[in-house]
Amino acid sequence: MARKKDELDDGRVIVNMDVDGMPWTKPSLFESAAGRFAREDIRKMREQRLAREDKGLASPLQEFSKQEIKQFTRNSVLAGLLIGVVYMLGLVLFILFCVYVWLR
Repeated sequence: MARKKDELDDGRVIVNMDVDGMPWTKPSLFESAAGRFAREDIRKMREQRLAREDKGLASPLQEFSKQEIKQFTRNSVLAGLLIGVVYMLGLVLFILFCVYVWLR
C-alpha cells in the first residue's frame, strides 16, 4: 500500500537547513593538502610495519606475553568496576540525601 503524496506539499524549500561546518558540508580530509600528507604518512607507517614483519620482528600486539595480557585485562576490568562502584555510591548518597534532608 503506497503512501499518498501530501496535496499541500509542492516540493518548494522554505528554509535551507544546511549549516556551514557540518560534516556533510565540509570537504573530505583526504581531498586537502593536509590529507594527502596524512595518506603519505599512513603509507610510510604501513611499509615500516610490513618491513618489520618481513624481518621476523613481532608486531606490537605480539610483543606482550600471555601473563602481561592477562594482567592488562584484569586491570582494565578492575578500573571499570571501580568507576561503576563510584557511580553507585554517588547514587546511594543522593537517595539518602533525598530521603533524610531534602524531602523531609
